[in-house]
Amino acid sequence: MQRRGQNKPPEVVQKALQVKREIADLERRGIQNLNIGTKHIEVEISLLKGLPEDLIASLEPAWDREETHAYVPITFPGVLPMLRMVKDEATRKRINNAKEKYQQHVNEEIVEQLIEKRAEYANLLGYDSMSHYVLEKRMAKSPENVEKLFEDLHAKITEKG
Repeated sequence: MQRRGQNKPPEVVQKALQVKREIADLERRGIQNLNIGTKHIEVEISLLKGLPEDLIASLEPAWDREETHAYVPITFPGVLPMLRMVKDEATRKRINNAKEKYQQHVNEEIVEQLIEKRAEYANLLGYDSMSHYVLEKRMAKSPENVEKLFEDLHAKITEKG
C-alpha cells in the first residue's frame, strides 16, 4: 500500500503521480539527448580488428581519409559492438572515453533533476530516500543492510589481506 501511496491523502497521491510523470519525462529527454550532436569519432580502420567486415564496411568513411579512417559511433546502440568486439584495448578505451564524455556532458543537468525528483517521489510515499523505496522489494530490503553487507565483506577481505 505504501509503495502506491494508498495510505496517503488524495492530494499527496496526485502529487506523487505528477512527480512520477516528471521523472518519466526527464528519463525520456535524457535518452533523446544521447542521440543529438556529434555522435562519432574518427578511428583508423586498421585498429578495428575484431569487428565483422560487413560492420566495418557500413561505417561512414572519414572525410578526406576514406581509405584509412572511418567514423565510429559513440552513442547507443551503435557503440556496443565497438566496445565488445574491437580487439585493440587502446582503441576500445578511446571509444569508451568519448562515449562517457559525451553522455556526461549532455545529461548532467537532467541527472541532477532526476535525483531531486526521485527523492521527492520517495518522500511523498513516506520513504526516507529513493534507495529505501527501491530496496524494499529487493533481497537487501534497506540501504542499511547494503551498508552492513559492504562492511562485512570489507572486514573479511582485509582479514585475508
